[in-house]
Amino acid sequence: WQRALLGDENDPDSLAARQLAYWHEALAEMPDELILPADRQRPAAPSHRAEAIDLVLPAELHARVSGLARESGTTLFMVVQAAVAALLSRL
Repeated sequence: WQRALLGDENDPDSLAARQLAYWHEALAEMPDELILPADRQRPAAPSHRAEAIDLVLPAELHARVSGLARESGTTLFMVVQAAVAALLSRL
């Protein structure tokens, strides 16, 4: 359904191609990597090792965040992603 709506990204007149062009231009000046403060030195060669941290939101906070998503017509994921992006932009 997305291809039917957006068209083929290889077709320069399609909505998909126009949106891709917009975001390429909008993000052109963004750094390739966000340098975050770390508690230890980065290895010379990336190890690609990572860890997962479980986070449990209190029920009241979850309800408020879910309400915000519903009121703004977005998903819970999008609200949390926007919050993380806002936090990272301030580091």
